[in-house]
Amino acid sequence: MKATEILHDDHQALSRLLTGLATAKRAATRARFLADLKRELGVHAAVEEKLFYPVMKSISNGNGAAIVAEALEEREEVKGLLAQLAALDPRDEDFPLVSRILRQAVEDHSEEQESRMFPLLEEHMSDERLEALGRRITALKSLGSKGTASR
Repeated sequence: MKATEILHDDHQALSRLLTGLATAKRAATRARFLADLKRELGVHAAVEEKLFYPVMKSISNGNGAAIVAEALEEREEVKGLLAQLAALDPRDEDFPLVSRILRQAVEDHSEEQESRMFPLLEEHMSDERLEALGRRITALKSLGSKGTASR
């Protein structure tokens, strides 16, 4: 599977978790969604940092580096919102609002990647290289799901 397809699937999975988190009514359900989201975002961030962003930086006559810098700023926003949410009690009345803001930030970040980064990657890499990168992403994600790649 190509790297872009794997990352797209990750974005879809994150979107489902974020929707569940933002719409959950029970504190226990919110806490479960938050734990799953923290784990999945950690693995996804590790994949981006170790594999995806270095490749992006190397392509497109320097444009890749500028796009990655912007993506890293967006990721910092997401990390801050996630920390803010994690500091709240799931029963807190602000929990749904912060969840929705986090969902929007993650979805904006995902859209930016899919509309700007993925086309550049596909333009500058052969299908074989995209599939090789996909295999590396899959391997790192496998480690991350065991707790070694996430932060």
